[in-house]
Amino acid sequence: MPTERFNRLPDKKKEAIRIAAAKEFARVLPEEVSINRIIRDAEISRGSFYTYFEDKGDLLRWLVEDVVDRNMQFYIQRLKENGGDI
Repeated sequence: MPTERFNRLPDKKKEAIRIAAAKEFARVLPEEVSINRIIRDAEISRGSFYTYFEDKGDLLRWLVEDVVDRNMQFYIQRLKENGGDI
């Protein structure tokens, strides 16, 4: 999972990393993902990447969990708005 340093980043920077990672993981198989492409698109250094994540597998786990969390929040909000009615 991401480090505490990553968690302290401004939301704009986290979003840039999220978008760059999602784009790259959608482009190729996980074993072919290029960290160089991600850091270029997110405009971060390789050193910064490795202070945020252990490796691309760690980044992928965070990305998947982030999507799950966002979807869960969306559905919970819709349930609240509709009195628990799906």
